Amino acid sequence: MSNPLRDPRDRRIPRVAEPSVVIMFGVTGDLARKKLLPAIYDLANRGLLPPGFSLIGFSRSATVCGSSPASSPTTRRSTGWPR
Repeated sequence: MSNPLRDPRDRRIPRVAEPSVVIMFGVTGDLARKKLLPAIYDLANRGLLPPGFSLIGFSRSATVCGSSPASSPTTRRSTGWPR
């Protein structure tokens, strides 16, 4: 049984997203740390991000909560996000 509310000519749902980039300003801020980064991590963990997805973060401060950026769980440049 098909969904009666969905137009059969609509082809948006089965398509795979193209590579994309999210640029986040204020990546060391409270909103990014508590909401945005966990949400992006969850999408990556469930495999819902496109294969060529990249996240670029900018901040005025050089550290995350007093620790070095290399120890941050969001620093995954060399290994990539776990799948």
